[in-house]
Amino acid sequence: MPPPDGPLPPTEVRRPSDDERAGRRVLRNVNVVDVRAGVVRDRQDVLIADGRIQRVGKRLEATESVDLAGRYVMPSLIDLHVHPGVMVGLRMDANGQSPERVEHDLQVWLRYGVTTVQSMGLDRPFVFDSAFSGARLLSVGNGFGVEDGVPPVSMQPPLGPLRITDRAEIRHSLQRLVERGASGVKIWYDDWYRQMPKMATDVARTIIEISRELGLRSQAHVYYVDDAQSLLQAGLDVLAHMPRDRIVDQTFIKAMRASNAVVIPTITVPESNVAYEARPDWLSDPLLERFLPPGAREYLASKELAEAIRAKPEFPELWPDLERAKRNTALLYEAGARVAFGTDSGVSNRIIGFAEHRELEHLVNLGVTPADALRMATLINAEVLGLSDDVGSIEAGRRADLVVLRNNPLESISHTRTIESVWQDGVQVAGAL
Repeated sequence: MPPPDGPLPPTEVRRPSDDERAGRRVLRNVNVVDVRAGVVRDRQDVLIADGRIQRVGKRLEATESVDLAGRYVMPSLIDLHVHPGVMVGLRMDANGQSPERVEHDLQVWLRYGVTTVQSMGLDRPFVFDSAFSGARLLSVGNGFGVEDGVPPVSMQPPLGPLRITDRAEIRHSLQRLVERGASGVKIWYDDWYRQMPKMATDVARTIIEISRELGLRSQAHVYYVDDAQSLLQAGLDVLAHMPRDRIVDQTFIKAMRASNAVVIPTITVPESNVAYEARPDWLSDPLLERFLPPGAREYLASKELAEAIRAKPEFPELWPDLERAKRNTALLYEAGARVAFGTDSGVSNRIIGFAEHRELEHLVNLGVTPADALRMATLINAEVLGLSDDVGSIEAGRRADLVVLRNNPLESISHTRTIESVWQDGVQVAGAL
């Protein structure tokens, strides 16, 4: 049974005019989710002008007024680890990445309340030159891998992941990323369960060293705890996944805290690697296939997919992987390490939009409070991206990127799904999910 790849349902995202974005309006009678304080501010008005929040308070005035009748308004979500334009429906096709496919995926993220995403590698140069409708896109560009290794995809020209080892070539490539306005650099540092070659340690350290010199944030795909610790010692800024070959020990936890690095758990990664083998209950979730092609649910629940997962050489490790990733996330959170938010959605059956809400629920099930889970997906992610003054909270001066909810997400993180509308730069761009 082949993965379905079309037709895709329409995203129904509006593209506001410049005049709309420049307008002055007030959202009245809203319960503001203050992610910084972890509380709800009852019955507030939010004044917006030129796409930014001007003030939050009572009885504010503007020429345009929208009464939200006591709905909850939270800052929109930010995902630090995505891959737009790489899947068509559920069919992997990195080589076919195009502006049209990237824009489609950005619009789907927006429908789920995600208005800023960072693409973590596999991007062609057009991502830096295009004005997309949908979630705001930041990109690390192609990323760095190793010949015949991770990531096991082929993109012909222009190339996807760079597989180079020469120091001068690495420096030139990183300088090009800076010139293009990349949000960082991605390193794939993994041997995929010892089935592929792994990047040489000195190459990874060279990329990290030159990235720091050039002001680029270094971010690494890792699997082994010892590899993660080695890269932290080299100055890595972000672990793009939770290491999970074993349970982290105090040595690793101390290294995380001492380095001030950030880890993105991406629990959805080890889950999607194996969960379809057991036909999980959440396959019946109506949000799962909201923007997938016909037959998506049947494919994900199919005997053929389950058998393909069981046939993988690494299958004996996949269920333990998931449990170790969860345990390590809980341990690092409890220890006060910096934990951010991302999903690696857009590849390998990780469903755009759905994965973000699934990840929030994973975090809360592991003991993260709903308030802290939302902070990870808003304030902390904005801080990691260097955008703390721009996005991530409902405060004066920030972009008016907002999600209107029927229910309070601080009472139950599942309430982030109760989306009535999504606002970007102060304009409603999407309706109910």
